[in-house]
Amino acid sequence: MYVLAFELTCRLSGIQSLKDKRRLVKSIIQRCQRNYGVSAAEIAHLDDHHFMSLGFALVSNTYSKTRNRLLQLKEEVEMTYPIEIVACDWYEGV
Repeated sequence: MYVLAFELTCRLSGIQSLKDKRRLVKSIIQRCQRNYGVSAAEIAHLDDHHFMSLGFALVSNTYSKTRNRLLQLKEEVEMTYPIEIVACDWYEGV
């Protein structure tokens, strides 16, 4: 069993309020859960509408499939939403 997770820290553009940010975060989390079957949550910068940190985790029996799936998720989020990724920290466990 492999457990992989990453924390995505992003700078937000075009977001004027916490309400806008929360709408964006909710959209990202729901889309990723639906399309990739990951666990996801906002984990930092909760009261700052300029930044967000999201955590994503996935458990699988194959390391390479799990890592590739999370990399696809990261690329989709970066291409779909008005964000700039400033950090991506990976966590792995067996």
